[in-house]
Amino acid sequence: MFIAWENHCKKLLQDVIAIDGKTLCNSIDKANNVPAILWVNAFATGARLILAQQKVDDKSNEITAIPLLLDY
Repeated sequence: MFIAWENHCKKLLQDVIAIDGKTLCNSIDKANNVPAILWVNAFATGARLILAQQKVDDKSNEITAIPLLLDY
């Protein structure tokens, strides 16, 4: 069963891999001056599966986190 599922996923993963950044809801802490948490995801659109995630460093942006994400 696992091998059949894995073969099915291989076919789906040949689809588009979307790279997108998202802010984690309610992760900002204004009282302690802590910024919101930002993640960059690699998402297999056909499989509807997140392949990898990378946290974006504080005082940075998605562009700097994408190479780290792609190194997985």
